Amino acid sequence: GGLWRWDGFVRRPGAETATARRLALKNRLETAEVNRKKASEATAAALAVSDLARADLSKAEADEREAQNSVQAARKKLDEHQNAAEHAERDKALYTANIAAKAEAVANARQQVELASAELNEASRLANEIAEPDTARSSAENTRAEANAAQLSLSEAKAERQRLEAAKAENARRLKAVTDEELERKNAISAAESALLALASRATEAESAIAAADLKLIPLKPSLRL
Repeated sequence: GGLWRWDGFVRRPGAETATARRLALKNRLETAEVNRKKASEATAAALAVSDLARADLSKAEADEREAQNSVQAARKKLDEHQNAAEHAERDKALYTANIAAKAEAVANARQQVELASAELNEASRLANEIAEPDTARSSAENTRAEANAAQLSLSEAKAERQRLEAAKAENARRLKAVTDEELERKNAISAAESALLALASRATEAESAIAAADLKLIPLKPSLRL
Protein backbone atom coordinates (compact mmCIF):
# COMPACT_ATOMS: atom_id res chain seq x y z
CA GLY A 1 0.00 0.00 0.00
CA GLY A 2 3.00 2.32 0.06
CA LEU A 3 4.06 4.57 -2.82
CA TRP A 4 7.30 6.16 -3.94
CA ARG A 5 7.18 8.49 -6.92
CA TRP A 6 10.02 9.89 -9.00
CA ASP A 7 9.25 13.48 -7.97
CA GLY A 8 9.83 12.64 -4.32
CA PHE A 9 6.17 12.04 -3.23
CA VAL A 10 6.05 9.25 -0.68
CA ARG A 11 3.00 7.55 0.90
CA ARG A 12 3.72 5.20 3.70
CA PRO A 13 1.82 1.91 3.91
CA GLY A 14 -1.45 2.27 5.95
CA ALA A 15 -1.46 6.09 5.80
CA GLU A 16 -4.85 7.85 5.49
CA THR A 17 -5.65 9.19 2.06
CA ALA A 18 -7.26 12.52 1.20
CA THR A 19 -10.34 10.68 -0.05
CA ALA A 20 -10.66 8.84 3.23
CA ARG A 21 -10.31 12.12 5.11
CA ARG A 22 -13.03 13.71 2.97
CA LEU A 23 -15.34 10.75 3.57
CA ALA A 24 -14.73 10.91 7.33
CA LEU A 25 -15.37 14.64 7.33
CA LYS A 26 -18.58 14.14 5.32
CA ASN A 27 -19.77 11.51 7.78
CA ARG A 28 -19.06 13.82 10.69
CA LEU A 29 -20.93 16.67 9.00
CA GLU A 30 -23.95 14.43 8.41
CA THR A 31 -23.87 13.27 12.02
CA ALA A 32 -23.60 16.89 13.20
CA GLU A 33 -26.60 17.85 11.02
CA VAL A 34 -28.69 15.01 12.49
CA ASN A 35 -27.69 16.09 16.00
CA ARG A 36 -28.55 19.71 15.14
CA LYS A 37 -32.03 18.69 13.93
CA LYS A 38 -32.59 16.62 17.06
CA ALA A 39 -31.46 19.50 19.26
CA SER A 40 -33.75 21.89 17.35
CA GLU A 41 -36.72 19.56 17.83
CA ALA A 42 -35.90 19.11 21.52
CA THR A 43 -35.62 22.87 21.93
CA ALA A 44 -39.00 23.43 20.24
CA ALA A 45 -40.61 20.77 22.45
CA ALA A 46 -39.03 22.28 25.58
CA LEU A 47 -40.28 25.73 24.56
CA ALA A 48 -43.79 24.36 24.07
CA VAL A 49 -43.69 22.67 27.48
CA SER A 50 -42.34 25.87 29.05
CA ASP A 51 -45.09 27.98 27.45
CA LEU A 52 -47.78 25.56 28.67
CA ALA A 53 -46.29 25.51 32.15
CA ARG A 54 -46.10 29.32 32.29
CA ALA A 55 -49.72 29.60 31.12
CA ASP A 56 -50.78 27.07 33.75
CA LEU A 57 -48.81 28.99 36.39
CA SER A 58 -50.44 32.28 35.38
CA LYS A 59 -53.88 30.68 35.56
CA ALA A 60 -53.08 29.12 38.93
CA GLU A 61 -51.91 32.50 40.27
CA ALA A 62 -55.10 34.18 38.99
CA ASP A 63 -57.24 31.43 40.56
CA GLU A 64 -55.31 31.81 43.80
CA ARG A 65 -55.93 35.58 43.86
CA GLU A 66 -59.61 35.02 43.15
CA ALA A 67 -59.83 32.39 45.90
CA GLN A 68 -58.08 34.74 48.35
CA ASN A 69 -60.57 37.49 47.50
CA SER A 70 -63.42 35.02 48.03
CA VAL A 71 -62.00 34.01 51.42
CA GLN A 72 -61.66 37.65 52.48
CA ALA A 73 -65.22 38.43 51.37
CA ALA A 74 -66.55 35.33 53.14
CA ARG A 75 -64.71 36.23 56.34
CA LYS A 76 -66.07 39.77 56.18
CA LYS A 77 -69.58 38.42 55.69
CA LEU A 78 -69.05 35.98 58.56
CA ASP A 79 -67.99 38.84 60.85
CA GLU A 80 -71.12 40.76 59.87
CA HIS A 81 -73.33 37.78 60.65
CA GLN A 82 -71.57 37.17 63.93
CA ASN A 83 -72.28 40.78 64.90
CA ALA A 84 -75.89 40.33 63.81
CA ALA A 85 -76.11 37.15 65.90
CA GLU A 86 -74.78 39.00 68.94
CA HIS A 87 -77.35 41.77 68.44
CA ALA A 88 -80.06 39.17 68.03
CA GLU A 89 -78.97 37.45 71.22
CA ARG A 90 -79.13 40.74 73.12
CA ASP A 91 -82.56 41.44 71.67
CA LYS A 92 -83.66 37.97 72.73
CA ALA A 93 -82.52 38.60 76.30
CA LEU A 94 -84.33 41.95 76.31
CA TYR A 95 -87.53 40.41 74.97
CA THR A 96 -87.31 37.64 77.55
CA ALA A 97 -86.96 40.19 80.33
CA ASN A 98 -89.91 42.18 78.95
CA ILE A 99 -92.05 39.06 78.72
CA ALA A 100 -91.20 38.16 82.32
CA ALA A 101 -92.15 41.67 83.43
CA LYS A 102 -95.40 41.59 81.48
CA ALA A 103 -96.20 38.14 82.84
CA GLU A 104 -95.76 39.51 86.33
CA ALA A 105 -98.01 42.47 85.41
CA VAL A 106 -100.66 40.07 84.09
CA ALA A 107 -100.51 38.06 87.30
CA ASN A 108 -100.87 41.23 89.35
CA ALA A 109 -103.78 42.40 87.19
CA ARG A 110 -105.48 39.04 87.56
CA GLN A 111 -105.05 39.24 91.31
CA GLN A 112 -106.55 42.76 91.28
CA VAL A 113 -109.51 41.50 89.27
CA GLU A 114 -110.05 38.70 91.71
CA LEU A 115 -109.84 41.11 94.64
CA ALA A 116 -112.19 43.53 92.90
CA SER A 117 -114.63 40.73 92.17
CA ALA A 118 -114.51 39.64 95.81
CA GLU A 119 -115.07 43.22 96.93
CA LEU A 120 -117.95 43.55 94.48
CA ASN A 121 -119.56 40.41 95.82
CA GLU A 122 -119.04 41.62 99.36
CA ALA A 123 -120.50 45.03 98.50
CA SER A 124 -123.51 43.41 96.86
CA ARG A 125 -124.05 41.28 99.95
CA LEU A 126 -123.76 44.28 102.21
CA ALA A 127 -126.12 46.26 100.00
CA ASN A 128 -128.82 43.75 100.71
CA GLU A 129 -128.22 43.94 104.43
CA ILE A 130 -127.78 47.63 105.19
CA ALA A 131 -130.65 50.12 105.44
CA GLU A 132 -129.10 52.80 103.20
CA PRO A 133 -129.44 51.49 99.67
CA ASP A 134 -127.98 54.64 98.03
CA THR A 135 -124.71 54.32 99.89
CA ALA A 136 -124.51 50.61 99.21
CA ARG A 137 -125.32 51.17 95.57
CA SER A 138 -122.61 53.84 95.31
CA SER A 139 -120.10 51.53 96.98
CA ALA A 140 -121.10 48.71 94.65
CA GLU A 141 -120.76 50.95 91.61
CA ASN A 142 -117.33 52.10 92.73
CA THR A 143 -116.28 48.52 93.26
CA ARG A 144 -117.69 47.56 89.86
CA ALA A 145 -115.75 50.43 88.23
CA GLU A 146 -112.57 49.25 89.89
CA ALA A 147 -113.28 45.72 88.70
CA ASN A 148 -113.86 46.96 85.15
CA ALA A 149 -110.59 48.95 85.26
CA ALA A 150 -108.75 45.91 86.55
CA GLN A 151 -110.32 43.79 83.80
CA LEU A 152 -109.21 46.36 81.20
CA SER A 153 -105.68 46.32 82.61
CA LEU A 154 -105.73 42.53 82.45
CA SER A 155 -106.83 42.61 78.79
CA GLU A 156 -104.12 45.11 77.92
CA ALA A 157 -101.52 43.03 79.75
CA LYS A 158 -102.65 39.91 77.86
CA ALA A 159 -102.43 41.74 74.53
CA GLU A 160 -98.96 43.02 75.39
CA ARG A 161 -97.90 39.53 76.38
CA GLN A 162 -99.14 38.12 73.08
CA ARG A 163 -97.23 40.82 71.21
CA LEU A 164 -94.04 40.05 73.12
CA GLU A 165 -94.44 36.31 72.53
CA ALA A 166 -94.87 36.96 68.80
CA ALA A 167 -91.77 39.17 68.85
CA LYS A 168 -89.89 36.45 70.71
CA ALA A 169 -90.87 33.88 68.07
CA GLU A 170 -89.78 36.22 65.27
CA ASN A 171 -86.48 36.91 67.04
CA ALA A 172 -85.88 33.17 67.45
CA ARG A 173 -86.54 32.68 63.74
CA ARG A 174 -84.12 35.47 62.84
CA LEU A 175 -81.49 34.07 65.19
CA LYS A 176 -81.81 30.62 63.60
CA ALA A 177 -81.49 32.12 60.11
CA VAL A 178 -78.36 34.03 61.16
CA THR A 179 -76.89 30.87 62.73
CA ASP A 180 -77.59 28.81 59.60
CA GLU A 181 -76.03 31.45 57.35
CA GLU A 182 -73.01 31.72 59.65
CA LEU A 183 -72.50 27.94 59.34
CA GLU A 184 -72.79 28.22 55.57
CA ARG A 185 -70.18 30.99 55.52
CA LYS A 186 -67.80 28.90 57.65
CA ASN A 187 -68.19 26.01 55.20
CA ALA A 188 -67.50 28.40 52.30
CA ILE A 189 -64.32 29.65 54.00
CA SER A 190 -63.16 26.07 54.59
CA ALA A 191 -63.79 25.18 50.95
CA ALA A 192 -61.98 28.32 49.75
CA GLU A 193 -58.96 27.55 51.95
CA SER A 194 -58.86 24.01 50.52
CA ALA A 195 -58.97 25.50 47.03
CA LEU A 196 -56.06 27.81 47.94
CA LEU A 197 -53.99 24.81 49.03
CA ALA A 198 -54.79 23.01 45.78
CA LEU A 199 -53.88 26.10 43.74
CA ALA A 200 -50.61 26.50 45.64
CA SER A 201 -49.78 22.87 44.80
CA ARG A 202 -50.61 23.50 41.14
CA ALA A 203 -48.40 26.60 41.13
CA THR A 204 -45.51 24.60 42.59
CA GLU A 205 -45.94 21.90 39.94
CA ALA A 206 -46.06 24.54 37.19
CA GLU A 207 -42.87 26.19 38.48
CA SER A 208 -41.14 22.78 38.54
CA ALA A 209 -42.26 22.14 34.95
CA ILE A 210 -40.90 25.56 33.88
CA ALA A 211 -37.58 24.86 35.57
CA ALA A 212 -37.35 21.46 33.85
CA ALA A 213 -38.23 23.03 30.49
CA ASP A 214 -35.62 25.76 30.98
CA LEU A 215 -32.97 23.06 31.56
CA LYS A 216 -33.93 21.44 28.26
CA LEU A 217 -33.42 24.77 26.46
CA ILE A 218 -29.63 24.59 26.91
CA PRO A 219 -28.34 24.46 23.26
CA LEU A 220 -26.45 21.40 22.13
CA LYS A 221 -23.08 22.26 20.52
CA PRO A 222 -21.70 19.30 18.54
CA SER A 223 -17.94 19.54 18.03
CA LEU A 224 -16.26 18.66 14.75
CA ARG A 225 -12.84 17.10 14.99
CA LEU A 226 -11.10 17.26 11.65
